[in-house]
Amino acid sequence: MTFAWLRVVRFGGVGLVVVVTMALPWLSGGTPWIRETVPWLGRINFGGPRAVWLAAMTLAAFIVVCAGWRNLPDLSELGNRLRRPFLRLRLWHWMLIVAVCSWFVGGIWLRGFPISDDVYAVMLQADTYASGQWVAAAPPLPPAFDHPRLRIVGDAWISQYLPGWAMILAPLAWIGAPLWLAPGAFAAGSLVFFWMLARRRLDAGLATVATLILCSSAFFVLNASTLYSHAPATFFGLAAVESTLRRRAGGHWRWAIFAGASIGAMGLIRPYNAAIFTAVLGLALLFDWGRRRDRQSVVTLVAFGLGGLPFALALLGYQAMMTGSPFKTIPAWFGGGGEPLGMISALSLENAIHRFARLGIITSPVLVVAAFVAPVVLGWARKLTVVDWVFPATVFAFLFYEGRGGIPQSYGPRYLFEAFPFLVLSSMAAASLLSSRWPVVRAWVVMLLVTQTFGLLSWLAYERDAIQSLSEPFRLAARANLKHAVVILETPPGVYRRGNQFDYARNGLDVTKPSVVYARDLGDRDKLRALFPDRAFYVYRDGKLMKIKKANRQQEKREVEEL
Repeated sequence: MTFAWLRVVRFGGVGLVVVVTMALPWLSGGTPWIRETVPWLGRINFGGPRAVWLAAMTLAAFIVVCAGWRNLPDLSELGNRLRRPFLRLRLWHWMLIVAVCSWFVGGIWLRGFPISDDVYAVMLQADTYASGQWVAAAPPLPPAFDHPRLRIVGDAWISQYLPGWAMILAPLAWIGAPLWLAPGAFAAGSLVFFWMLARRRLDAGLATVATLILCSSAFFVLNASTLYSHAPATFFGLAAVESTLRRRAGGHWRWAIFAGASIGAMGLIRPYNAAIFTAVLGLALLFDWGRRRDRQSVVTLVAFGLGGLPFALALLGYQAMMTGSPFKTIPAWFGGGGEPLGMISALSLENAIHRFARLGIITSPVLVVAAFVAPVVLGWARKLTVVDWVFPATVFAFLFYEGRGGIPQSYGPRYLFEAFPFLVLSSMAAASLLSSRWPVVRAWVVMLLVTQTFGLLSWLAYERDAIQSLSEPFRLAARANLKHAVVILETPPGVYRRGNQFDYARNGLDVTKPSVVYARDLGDRDKLRALFPDRAFYVYRDGKLMKIKKANRQQEKREVEEL
C-alpha cells in the first residue's frame, strides 16, 4: 500500500466540498430542513431521480480524475490532443456543427415550443412586424385572451419588449420558416468571435479547451436553442469586445465604429446589458485617451460613439412612438412606474448567491469557483485585461436590478449569459498561469469538462420532460383530433415547471382564426359562447381534457365528458 492517495486530499477534499455543496440543492429537492437552515439554498428545487443520478455521476468522475491527476497532460497538450481528429475542420465547419446541434435541440428535442411567456410575446411581436405593422390589433374579449407580456392600449396589442430581437425574427416569420433557426445561427456566429478572443489570449490548445467548455455547457446549448434574446445579445457583445481590442491593438478606426454599432444593436435587444458593455469598453477607451492623449484616441472615442448613434436614435424614436416620450423607457411605461433599479441590499446579495448556486448547477460547480479565483490570480499576475472585467461588471450591475415584482435579482441565472463566455476566457487564462506550477489545476479543468458533459445530458432530459409537461393541453387537443373547438384552460399545465394558465392562451395574433382556440377560464362561459357560438367547448383541468355539455359551471361539474 502506498501513500499516493494522501496527495489527493489537498485537491480532493476541497473539491469534494465544492461538489457536495453545489449538489446539495438537487439532493435536498427543497426539503423543509434545508429551507429552515439555509433559506436561499432551499429555494433551488430541481429534485427527482435525474438530479441524484447527475450528482452520483459527477462524484464518480471527480474520484476518477483525482486518482490520475498526476498523469494528466498539460492543458495545451490536452487541447491539441482533442483537436487532432478534427484538424482538417475549419472554423466555418464548427459554426455549422454548433448551428445544427442548436437546431436539433430547439426544433426536434424541445419541439420548437415557446417555453415561457416572454418567448411567446417575442414570437407575437415578430409576427406583428412580419405583417407590416408596429402593433397588433387587440384581441376580442381581452380577459380571456390577453397575454402577461403584452399590453392593450386602445385597440392596440403592444409587447413590453424592445423591437431588436423581434425585427431579426420577422423575416423568418414572413416566409413561414421556423423561428428557432435564428438563435442557432447567432450561437454559431458567437463561436467565431469567441475563438478570436480565445486565440488573442491563449494558444491553440488552450483556446480549444475553452471553446469546448463553452459549447459543452447546458447553459450555452439551451440558450442557443430557444428563443430567449440572450443568443443575439451575446453575439453582439462578443463582437463589440473583439472589435474594441482590434482597434486598441492598432487596427483601423472602422473597428471602433463596428464596436459601437454592435453595442447599439445589443441595446435594441437588451439595453441593460448594452449599458454594462458600454461602461466597460468606454472606460477602456477613455483610459487609452488619458494615457496617450493623441489624435488616434480621440478618433477612437468619436468612432465608437458614432457607431452606436443610429441605434440610440432608433431606440429613442421607438420609445417616443410607444410611450409618447423618447426618454420614457418601455419598462417604465409598461410597469406604470420607474425603472426596475434599486440599491444594493442584503436581499440582493442573498439572491446573487442563490443565482450563483443555480449557475453552478446549469454549468459546473468548478466554473463557479473559478469565477472568484480567476480575477484574483490574474490581478496578482498583473494580467487583467478588458475581457476580465465584463463578468464582474455584469454581476455587480445586476445587484441593482430589481426585476419582477421589485424583488432584487429576481431575474435568474440567465442575466449572466451575455457575460458567460468572458467568464470562461478569464478562467482559462488563470488556469494557464497556474497549471505549470500546480498540476492539480489540470484536474480541475478536466473536472469542469466532465461535470458539464454530465450536466448537459441531465438538463436536456429535464427540459424535454418539462416541455412535454407544459405543452400537455396542446398535445391532448391534437391527440383528440379536435376541430373547430375552444379549449378553456382552467388549471395551469406543468409538473416539473409549473405553468400559468394566463400564459398558455396561445392562438397567434388573430385569436379567432385557429381551428382550436385556447382561452383563459373566466368562470362565466356565456361571453365565450357568444363569441364562438358554433364551436364545441372543452376544458383542460389537472391534466385532463373534457368536453363541456352545459355553459353553466355548476352544471358542467356534473355533466362533463372526459376524452
